[in-house]
Amino acid sequence: MYEISSLTLPICAAADELRAQEGFFHADRILPYYVCDYVEEGAIYVTEDDTDYAVTAGKMIFLEAGHRHFGKREIERGTHWFYVHFYLADACPEGYAGEEGFTLPKMISPDDETIGMIRSIAADFHVYGASARINGELLLMLSSLMRSSDKCLSDRIAKFLASERDRTFSADALEKRFYLSYRHLAHVFRADKGMTMQQYHDGQKFAHAAALLRSTLLTVSEIARICGFSDALYFSRRFHRYMGVSPSVYRKNVKGMM
Repeated sequence: MYEISSLTLPICAAADELRAQEGFFHADRILPYYVCDYVEEGAIYVTEDDTDYAVTAGKMIFLEAGHRHFGKREIERGTHWFYVHFYLADACPEGYAGEEGFTLPKMISPDDETIGMIRSIAADFHVYGASARINGELLLMLSSLMRSSDKCLSDRIAKFLASERDRTFSADALEKRFYLSYRHLAHVFRADKGMTMQQYHDGQKFAHAAALLRSTLLTVSEIARICGFSDALYFSRRFHRYMGVSPSVYRKNVKGMM
């Protein structure tokens, strides 16, 4: 994960389309440039620092410059992929404060437009080489990804938090799920949703608890356990803080309206 400001220019160093003629392991190396790989067939297995990635067909990954990349698992014969190697040149005037940059995703399933762009870059590089034309094509691809990535990411975070409503909120679980720092996830989510991830998770958790109070005869203790609370009293205090009334009063009020 890395940020690119609106005044940062990508400079393409190499681009190509490859197909493995035999099985091999990803090279053990530290590169001075960033790497974008899109896998058409098969899978690329690469470790960046201490994190293992399986880039399967239809996936795109960005690997950071200056980090160690190596393979633990063999990449099979017939694996077909496109790659772009690029540097980032800071075009900001000296002393310019600049606006906050966008963050490219770590690994995604790109849309057809993005796939077409990386295929075009790989093909055009053979004709034009390292040139302003290729840099322009790369800038268009990265800009498209940057515009869509934060909105897509916040929606994916929301879906994940909803699926975790029966568990305790966990920053570690979020980082492991999205391969991004908690700080960055929190920034993106709040900017798009207008609330913290903890607030959204609480909302999902207590909306589920309220639905169970309305539609079942489960006890408060049973509902607390279903919603991930081992202590029913703590659950009741949290429910009261969120809903404005205790679970028992909420259930009583609902029955009074029926």
